[in-house]
Amino acid sequence: MNKIRFIRIALISAGFFAAILAILFARSNSMLSAAFVIITAVMLIGHTVYTIIFWHCPHCGKLLPTKNGMWNKHCPHCGKELD
Repeated sequence: MNKIRFIRIALISAGFFAAILAILFARSNSMLSAAFVIITAVMLIGHTVYTIIFWHCPHCGKLLPTKNGMWNKHCPHCGKELD
């Protein structure tokens, strides 16, 4: 579960970083800004797909909550401890 949390945080961080770069380069170079906008969109879509596929309780298999769910120690559905 820690590996999955790390990957989710990495995807979110990379998406935010790409969005900030897109904003910074918006006036200076439109091609570079467009590239960062595309990277941001890919990161957002990747994060969503990754969450749907892997963000499940290892015990009951139900989807874990995404809002503040990365820091939960127990599954809200079955109550068992998350690894």
